Amino acid sequence: MNIFRVVLFFLFLSFFMYSNVFSAELYGQVVYKDGRPAGYVEILVNDKVKSRTDSSGFYSVDLEKGVYNVSVQGISKRIFLPRKGARVDFRINRR
Repeated sequence: MNIFRVVLFFLFLSFFMYSNVFSAELYGQVVYKDGRPAGYVEILVNDKVKSRTDSSGFYSVDLEKGVYNVSVQGISKRIFLPRKGARVDFRINRR
């Protein structure tokens, strides 16, 4: 039984390390042109909805490092996401 626990522990540990080594955080804030936060706005990554802003306009998405097109209400930015992560903010028109 102890061997089973040790094996499970190492499997869990290796999964945890693998997921942290290869993921990066894309985060930022979306605000309107007047500076007020844009709450509950969709964040698209490569034309797929990956997140929504919270009531303060902040969002966060975990991705692998790489190049992505990040879009909010038709405003698109092409970014390189390094392992350490990146902040990408948007200023949008009110709908």
